Parts: sequence; C-alpha cells; structure tokens
Amino acid sequence: MLAGCLVLAPPALVASAALAATLPSWVALAGAAAGARRAQGGPVGKTERCVLLVAFALTGWAPWLIVLAAGSAITALVRLARIGKELA
Repeated sequence: MLAGCLVLAPPALVASAALAATLPSWVALAGAAAGARRAQGGPVGKTERCVLLVAFALTGWAPWLIVLAAGSAITALVRLARIGKELA
C-alpha cells in the first residue's frame, strides 16, 4: 500500500514511513518472544495508520506520511515501555 505513495511523495519519505510503520508490530512480536503478552494499542495503531494513508491518498499531502512515521515510532516506544514494565 505504501509503495503506491511513491507517485506523490519522495522515495526517502515513503521508505521512512514504511519502515516506521512496521516498528510497532516488531516491538510487540519481540516482547511476546521474550515472554510478555502481545502489546496492542498506542497513539498510532493499525487503524490510525490506515486512516493516515487514506488521508494521504485523498489529499496527496506528503506531511501525512511524516505524521504516520512519527506516530508509529511513538507507538513502538509506548509498547516497548509497557513490555519493559511487564517483564521487570
């Protein structure tokens, strides 16, 4: 889905958004592998990421991808903190 953004946004921005969007899932999986419950939720979860992509598709406004990337990174940090507390 993010590859389609290359039509309207610079490749570096699209790549950054794509990589950042995977972070929350990777953190949740790593936490589960370490013995924690699978972390869910956060400020920019899966639903919010989809909404941001729809907003970008409707407007072509590239900063939506910056919001997606930053929000995904924050979500990953929130999940990491939850996992850290659970495993401590």
